[in-house]
Amino acid sequence: MRRIATWLALSAVMLGVPGPAAEKREPRLHVVSVGVARYKLRALNLRFADDDARSFADALTAQAPPDYSRLTRTVVINRYATVSNLERLLRRLGEEAGPDDTVALFFSGHGTLDAKGHFYFATHEADPEDVGHTALRWEDVGKAVRLLQAKNLFVFLDACNAGGTRGIPGASASKLAASLSKRSRMMIFCSSRGDESSIELQKARHGAFTEAVLEALEGGADEAHGDVAKDGVITVEELRDFVPTRVSQLSKGLQNPGKPAYGGCEPKAPFALVPHD
Repeated sequence: MRRIATWLALSAVMLGVPGPAAEKREPRLHVVSVGVARYKLRALNLRFADDDARSFADALTAQAPPDYSRLTRTVVINRYATVSNLERLLRRLGEEAGPDDTVALFFSGHGTLDAKGHFYFATHEADPEDVGHTALRWEDVGKAVRLLQAKNLFVFLDACNAGGTRGIPGASASKLAASLSKRSRMMIFCSSRGDESSIELQKARHGAFTEAVLEALEGGADEAHGDVAKDGVITVEELRDFVPTRVSQLSKGLQNPGKPAYGGCEPKAPFALVPHD
């Protein structure tokens, strides 16, 4: 009986009869959001970086386009945002994100560097005297990004450059972005450029950059194109056009991020839906 089944299968291939279709997995959205406002060394504390991470993840998962078959949401804040936890998280993301998936990575906290000029994201246990062993090496983030199979990758960096005034060398969001390993279909949104500091807004209870992103997702980006009727969909292009300008407005000119390169991402692709009233 087994021989007959094998012969039938081989005959089907030889005659060009299609076999069972390969299982195609529907696209998924993976949202990974990291924010550190409470550090082991209290002098490094920020006010709203943890709220930034929570709010970004909440907004994007609630307003994701219907194209995705499944959403995964991971938020890591404060004492849970350690080097070992974030390294483990990036490895898991690499295992789970498939070739049809989209990944959104969000970081809010201090950007820093060691004595040799290597860039790091200051995790909860960051120690100015031993940055190399107590902060997340940005080169490792770059390697994880490069190995991701995901079709699209969006990175949001709300990195404060003010660490230098708090005993830890500062590194701006744009410097962290520039040091990321390049890969196709990756778009990086930065909170500031050059040596600008990224500020926090007491009234909004968010960083200026995060507030601009949240306003965009709430519908601000959909309203930014007066000559085009609102359609309730925020495209990649609309997000790109809205966020840098709004950051400059909210920060009163202290932060002036440039428009990110598309990096192969489709400008007209939907990024999020405007929430209903």
